[in-house]
Amino acid sequence: MEDLPSPGGALRGEPRRALSCAGQCRVLAFAQLTGRESLLDIEAGLSAQSAKLYHMAIRSPVRHSTLADANERRYWRIHVEFA
Repeated sequence: MEDLPSPGGALRGEPRRALSCAGQCRVLAFAQLTGRESLLDIEAGLSAQSAKLYHMAIRSPVRHSTLADANERRYWRIHVEFA
């Protein structure tokens, strides 16, 4: 098995800007279920449903730059269990 990094910020799911690890997972699930293909498409889809985001426990609008930062910096194996 590959050596995993020590349980630092990425594995604890510390927020990147305003997007927590759980929020990132919810946004990615939304993108998968609605067939979104790009970060701008995900942002547009979430913005169109902004009044209903509280049902997904997303407290503030998610910008594509915030999602890009979270996707780039957060360790990808944290979401493997949900796939």
